[in-house]
Amino acid sequence: AVPLIGAVMPEQIPELITARAFHVIDENGVDRVRMSDLGIRYLDENGTGRVAMNDVGIGYQDENGDIRAAVDADGIWYMDENRTIRAAMSAKGVGVTDDNGTIRARVEADGIGYWDENENLVWRTPER
Repeated sequence: AVPLIGAVMPEQIPELITARAFHVIDENGVDRVRMSDLGIRYLDENGTGRVAMNDVGIGYQDENGDIRAAVDADGIWYMDENRTIRAAMSAKGVGVTDDNGTIRARVEADGIGYWDENENLVWRTPER
């Protein structure tokens, strides 16, 4: 009779779960998600952090743990494998840089510009 008690009792859903942290562990025992007062962090199958969301913003990391993209109060950023900002969108506009991090093209409120590798203006839309 004891095994049958669970079969006939309705499922109980708690009104409140209290904890300092919450971890989701996969079938191999690897942390895949961590949630705490510091934010939420998603990890890959190797336990390497890949995406994090906290009070600063949201960041994406590659398989080596290097930040590759971020969204924060200042804008949206994309970094290459050398941690050089390659594209950015902020209150200043949208810009693209070369391998050295030198701004090469930017769309701003007053127009579009293109610069050479020495940061010399090559072309710009006319002023309004």
